[in-house]
Order: sequence, then structure tokens, then C-alpha cells
Amino acid sequence: MASQFMNLRKELDELGYKQTLKIECLPLVSKLLSDLKTTTENLQKYMTISKNALDEINNLELCAEPYKCDNAKLIKECNDLHLAFIHFKEQHEKVQRDLRMQNAILEDRVAECETEKENLRQQIKKLKADFKSNLKNFNRIPKSSLGKSTKEFMIESTMSCADERISTLQKEMRKLKENQIEMAKNNEFLKSQLDNRNQEIQRLSTLLEGGRPQKPLAKDCCYKNIDNKIGALQDEIRALKAEKSVLDAQLKEALAKQHEAMRRALHLAERNKRLEKEMKDIDQIALQVEAECNNTVRNNSEKVHRLQDKLNESMMKTESLERDVAKLKQEKMSLQADLDALKLEKRHLQTALESETEDKKRLTDRINNLTIIEHDLNMEIDRLVRLTGEQKLKIAELEVSKKHTRGVETEDRADRSPNRTKKSGPSKKSTKKSTLKEVSKTEAGHSKVTKCCCEAGGCVKRMIELLNKEMEYRQEQASQQMESLKQEKEYYMKEYHKIADELRSGPDIETYNRIQRQYDELLKKIEERNQTIVDLQKEIKLLTGNKYGSSRRDEFENGDTCQKTCCKRKQRELELHRDEVKQLQRENDSLKNRIQELNQSTIFDQERMKKAFQDMEEHIRKLEDERRDLVVNQLTSRTNLTHLEEECNTLRDKLRATQNELNSQKASYDQLKNLHEQANFALSESRNQLAGTERELQAIQSKISNSHRETAGQEREVTRLQNDIEVMKKHLTKLDKEKDDLLVRIRCVHWL
Repeated sequence: MASQFMNLRKELDELGYKQTLKIECLPLVSKLLSDLKTTTENLQKYMTISKNALDEINNLELCAEPYKCDNAKLIKECNDLHLAFIHFKEQHEKVQRDLRMQNAILEDRVAECETEKENLRQQIKKLKADFKSNLKNFNRIPKSSLGKSTKEFMIESTMSCADERISTLQKEMRKLKENQIEMAKNNEFLKSQLDNRNQEIQRLSTLLEGGRPQKPLAKDCCYKNIDNKIGALQDEIRALKAEKSVLDAQLKEALAKQHEAMRRALHLAERNKRLEKEMKDIDQIALQVEAECNNTVRNNSEKVHRLQDKLNESMMKTESLERDVAKLKQEKMSLQADLDALKLEKRHLQTALESETEDKKRLTDRINNLTIIEHDLNMEIDRLVRLTGEQKLKIAELEVSKKHTRGVETEDRADRSPNRTKKSGPSKKSTKKSTLKEVSKTEAGHSKVTKCCCEAGGCVKRMIELLNKEMEYRQEQASQQMESLKQEKEYYMKEYHKIADELRSGPDIETYNRIQRQYDELLKKIEERNQTIVDLQKEIKLLTGNKYGSSRRDEFENGDTCQKTCCKRKQRELELHRDEVKQLQRENDSLKNRIQELNQSTIFDQERMKKAFQDMEEHIRKLEDERRDLVVNQLTSRTNLTHLEEECNTLRDKLRATQNELNSQKASYDQLKNLHEQANFALSESRNQLAGTERELQAIQSKISNSHRETAGQEREVTRLQNDIEVMKKHLTKLDKEKDDLLVRIRCVHWL
């Protein structure tokens, strides 16, 4: 046991099994080791056998490869020749079929031409007979019958149009029949092609069954080490066989659908015949409707011409009215410009009034100051008058006393003449003293008088100086006012001319009324201010007159008292000042006259502007009346135009309704025609697709036979065929949908 265990352990270690070994597992492990040795020996033996077999197979394949290549080339050439023969046969059959169709078409055309020739001969004979009868009866026909003949000619023309339409429809029906015959012949030709293809498929299948099997054919490639590719190609061949079975089933379905389509085509042909009969009836009805429509169209055309004439007249009227409106607008713009000018002039007048009011305020302040000065001067004059009265009384008393003294002296002289010698000395002294006293008294009185006169002269001088300054100030102010008034007048005249030019473009009535109101208010204010100025001027005249009167009285009163040279000089100065005052009064009067003239000119301008405004208002009223008349005329013309347009629209709607009916009938016929063409086109497409599928099947079979040589090319072709199969499936689904749509449309047409 120990030796066996040790031997097993060594053998296991040599083999690489270094796991722990128990004594209980010795028999099992020994048996497993013996089995492993036997299996390894058998494997080595069979590996040598397989290597020898593979070497022999490779040698045999190398010897058989040229024979395989030659065999494949010959099979391919035979298949190509057979396909070329089939294509040549099909082309020959197509040429024969086309020639037969052309022959049949030409025979039909010849028959149609002969029938048309006979019809034309008959029509020529009829026309000759009608022409002769018309020549005989032409002179007998009255003028009233000419309208009937024209109507009959129009009916005949409409009938000829209908005949032409019927002939065109018959030609189209013949074309459809010819197309149907062509489609039937094409169907037969395609059936023959299908039979030929089926025979070719059977031939190839027999070749495959009687000749070499598919497995050696799959190994006909000259290349080595392509076992995996061969397996993949075998899988693809199986898939192609499955797709072939599917395509066969689809072909059967397509044939069944083709039969159904033929049945439907026959049904459609019957339906077309019915529809042709209905179309003939509809054409007759349409001819009647066309005749009625022609009559209505003539009447409507006459009405339309009349309405067009009326419309042209109304358009001419509207154009003339528009011209008048444009002229009125221009006049309105010119009036508006005049109104704007008047606005500006009123604004300037307002500014002038404001300036005059300010001047008036200044003058009133000046007059108030002068009145205060005058009051002071009057008070001083009254004081001087009182002093002069007192002095006059004193002078009178002195004269009385002087006379009294003179009388007393004469008496004394008479009484004292004897005593003159005795008392001469003292009497002389007394007389001297009395005379000295009287002289001193008189001198004092004269000095007082002279002082009063001098004082009165100084006051008068001051008053004259003040008056001179006042007159100079007033003269300067008047000259400035004159210049400002002249400038304002020139400015206002310029603005007036500008505004007059602007008003000619067109005035606005509301602004004109507003300006007129403002202008009236300004005129009232100007009149009030002028009245106040006149009152002030009167007051100034009265005050100046009182002043000069008082000064003259003072001069007259003081003239008696003042007898000295200084008083005379002062009197001369006063006279000079009086002359200057007179000149100033004259200048003031001239300025007043100028101011009055300016006021008169402004009043004249105001009156002229008022007249212009009144004329403009009358002109605007006339324009408004004319505009109202134009609006009324436009409204009447518009109502007439709307009425005429409504009539035209009704007539157009009637024409459209008739045209729509005719178009609907034509559209129904066109729809039937299009449906028939679509059905034929769908059938031709299905047949072409079937032929294409058959060709593709043959190509696939040829490619399957040559798949052992051209693996890469066959893989590409397999992918292309798969795509084509998918496209065919899509086309088949589209065809089914189109057929269903055609059936639905045919049913809809049938119901219609």
C-alpha cells in the first residue's frame, strides 16, 4: 500500500496534480490514471490518422481545383448563353407585338378617316342644298327674321361646339380602349415571359439535382482556408431560400391581386360605358344650358356696358368734384395763412397796447408829480398874491400919508411964512428929518416890493425850467413813441403781407373765429385806451392853461410894482420863456396831430382788416356751401355706384354658378379618366415589378451557382438583393394602398 501510494504520488506530481491524496482514494485515483493514459494514447493515434487524412485531402483538392474552375466557367457560360437567348426571344416578341399594334392603330385611323370623309361629303351636299334654298329665300326674309336667323346661327354654333366636344370625347374613349387592348396584350406578353422564366428555373433546378450536389458546389473556390466563409455563405443561401419561398408566396398573392385588378378593370370598363351614356345625356343638357347662358350673358353684357357708361360718367363727375375740392383746399390754405397773419398782427397789437398802457402809467405818474408841483406852486403864488396885496395897501397908505404930509406942509408954509426968518434953522432940520424918514420908509417899502418881485421871478424861473424840462422830456418821449410806432407799423405791415400770403394757402375756420374774437376784444381795449389818452390830454391842456393864466396874472400884478432894470430884464426873460412855451405847445400840438393821424391810420387799417375778415368769412361760407353740395353729390354718386356694383356682382355670381356647373361636369369626367389611367398605370407598374422580381430571382439563382468562386461579390449582391426585396415590399404595400384608394374613388364616383 505504501509503495502504491508513493508511486501514485510521484506520477501525480509529474503530471502536475499536487493536491493532497488520501489513502481511501487510492483505488479510484489509480483507475482514473489508467483511463487517462489510455485516452492520451488513443488521442495521439487518432491525431496522426487525421493528419494523414488532411494531407491526402489537401493533395486531392490541389489536383481537383483546375477541374472545378473549368467546370464553373462552363456552367456560367451556358447559363449566360441561355439567358441571352431568352432576352433575344423576348425582344423579338416585343417587336412583333409593337408592329401588330401599330398596324391595328393605322387600320383604325384609316377607317375613321373614311367615315369622316363620307360625313364631310354629306355635310357638303347639305350645305349646298341649304345655300341654294337660302339664296332663293333671302329676299323674302324680313328684317325681323334676321334676328331669329342670328339666334339660329348661334344655336347651330353651340351645337357645333357640342359636336366637337363629343368627337373629342369619342377620340379619348377610343384611346382608352386602345390602351386597354395594349394592356391586355402586355399582360399576355408578361405571362409568356413568366412561363419562360419558370422553365429556366426548372432547368437550373434539374441541373442541380442531376449534376453535382450543393456541398461540392460550395467548395468550388480556388482559395484555401475559407471554411468559415463557406459556412456563412451556406447560412445566407438558406436565408435566401427562405426569402425565395416568401417571394414565391408574394408572387402568388400578386398574381391573385392581378386577377382581381383585371376583374376590377372589366368592371370599370362597364362602368365607363355607363358613364359615357350619362355623359352624352349631360352634354345634351349642357348644350341647352349653354344656349340659355349665352342669352343671359348677352343681356348681362349689354347691362354691363350700360353700367360701364354710367360708371365712366360718374367717374368724370367725381374727377371734376375732386378738382373743385383741391381748389377749395388751396383757398382754405390761403385763408388759413391770412388768419395766421392776423393772429400775428393781433399779438403785435397786444404788445403795442401793453407798451401804451405802460407809457400811460408813466404819464399818469408824471402828471401826478406835476400836479403835486403845481399845487405847491399855486400855494406859493397865493402867498405871493397876499404879500403883494398887503404891499399895495401899504403903498396906498403911504401915498395918502404922503399927500397928507404935502398938504400939511403947504399949510405950514402958508402959516409959517412970516416966521421963516426966525426959525429957519430948526425947520430945515425937522423937514430934513421927516423927508429922510419918509424916504427911508418908501425905500424900505420899495425894497420889500422889489424883494417880493424878485422872489416871485425866481419861482417863475424855477417853474419855467421845470416846464422846459417836462416839455423836452415829453418831446423826446413823443419822438421815441413816433419812431417806435413807425417801426411797429412797418413790422405789422410786413407781417400782414406775410400772413396774407400764407393765408392764401388755406385757413382754418375754428382758428379764424378764435382770432376774430381776440381781434374784437383787442379793438375794444384799444378804443378804451384811446379814450383814456384823450381824457388825459384834455386834463393836461386845462392844467397848462391854468398855469399860464396864473403866471400872466402874477406878471400883470407885479408889472406895476417892478419898475427896476432887473424886473424888466426878468420880464424879458419871462417873455422869451413864454415864446419857448408857445413853441413847445405848438410842437406838442403837432405831435398830438401826428398821434391822431397814426390812430386814424390804425383805425383805418382795423376797419380794412375787418372788411377783409368779413369778405373772408363770406368766402368761407360760400366754400362750405359748395363743399356740402359736393358731399351730397358724392353721396348720391356713391349710392348709385354701389347699386350698380351690386347688380354687376349678382350677374357675375350667376355667370360663376353656370361656369362652376360646367366645370364640375368636366371635372367629374376628368376624374373618371384619371382614375382609369391610374388603374392602368398601377397595373403596368405591378407587371413591371413582377418582371423585375423574376429577373432578380434568376440573377439570385445564377449567383447561388457561382457563389463558390465570387464570395466577396456575392456578399455585396446579397445585401443589394435584401435592399431590393425591402423596396419591393414597400412598392407592393404602396400598390395595395393605391389600389384601395382607386377603389374608394371609383365607389365615390359611382355614388356621385
